[in-house]
Amino acid sequence: MPAGKKADQKPTLTEELDVFRGAEPEAGIAIIVADTQAVKVLAAWSLFRVPKWVRPRGRRPPESDPGDLFEWLWAPVWRRIDFEDFARAAGMAPHTAELKLRMCVHARMAYPDGSLSEPAQRLLRSYVRSKVPRPRRQKETAGKPLAEET
Repeated sequence: MPAGKKADQKPTLTEELDVFRGAEPEAGIAIIVADTQAVKVLAAWSLFRVPKWVRPRGRRPPESDPGDLFEWLWAPVWRRIDFEDFARAAGMAPHTAELKLRMCVHARMAYPDGSLSEPAQRLLRSYVRSKVPRPRRQKETAGKPLAEET
């Protein structure tokens, strides 16, 4: 329990997600890296206005069962996502957007607060660098003006 929290106070979503942020699996990237639609979904998720998280009903799974705990944290979000809107943001059909988001969540690359894992953030940076050409640098002339053509 975080310092300063009363025994009867339930953890916030941020506090709940800290359990996962401390042990983000690199292997999840292997599932996503070759799938451009999944990469687009990660980008869209990081920009999408996610629904306000509400604590799920039912008993919280123990941290010793991270799969069930992660599903429990996502449960209220799945019911509240407007997949039509999310699909427009991702540039694909709603069914595909939902399928790819579920794939990213299963790989633990996306969090229910709209954030991404560190490996997912690195993947996005790398993807963008590979797709967006860098501006060419002009040769420096050591402070000398360029000669005019005559």
